[in-house]
Amino acid sequence: NYRAEVLPPKQEKHLGGSHRFKTETMSEAEKTAIAAKLAANPVLAGKAKRTEEMPVNPKLEGKKQWMQSTIPVAGELRANLNRIATGSKKNSEKKNKMLKNYVSVVEREAMKRARLREIKKSGADMSKFIMTGKLEEEPLIPTYNRLAKEPSAKFRVYAHSGKWEYNEAEGKEMWSDTGSFTKDSPGDLVRVINKAAYN
Repeated sequence: NYRAEVLPPKQEKHLGGSHRFKTETMSEAEKTAIAAKLAANPVLAGKAKRTEEMPVNPKLEGKKQWMQSTIPVAGELRANLNRIATGSKKNSEKKNKMLKNYVSVVEREAMKRARLREIKKSGADMSKFIMTGKLEEEPLIPTYNRLAKEPSAKFRVYAHSGKWEYNEAEGKEMWSDTGSFTKDSPGDLVRVINKAAYN
């Protein structure tokens, strides 16, 4: 991560004398200064270790260290759950204010218990409540999909597993599987066909 690291300082000029391909123009004072820097810092002198990590950026000194683990600690889990619960509560309160005549689950249960106390005081038969858990007659929960946008395309096909033949005991023709005397009656084999189903 080069954003968290800092590159080493720029290499100093090479100290070398004049030869047939180059004429040295560096002053003696500049040579003395470069030699002092190289002696003080071995990295500049080319003696750096290849296995040594790059130095950390000085701007990150004193900062909180980066946690390398991907497993959250207990405090982080607790803080995350509290944050989610607080946000959910705010959203619920905001949504409930938009609903008319909204009754929360706690209030609905309190109303049910108060109604149950009134029924007990009146001496009514509690056997039905014990069996069904309902205080009064309530409509049955619909078993079909109330959220479906399109009507169901399913339909049933009936077939007979027996034969339509004459029965000597009955003295007439009948189905051998269902015992029906109506030839067009539905059979005992039922198959549900859904044209919208996957292949």
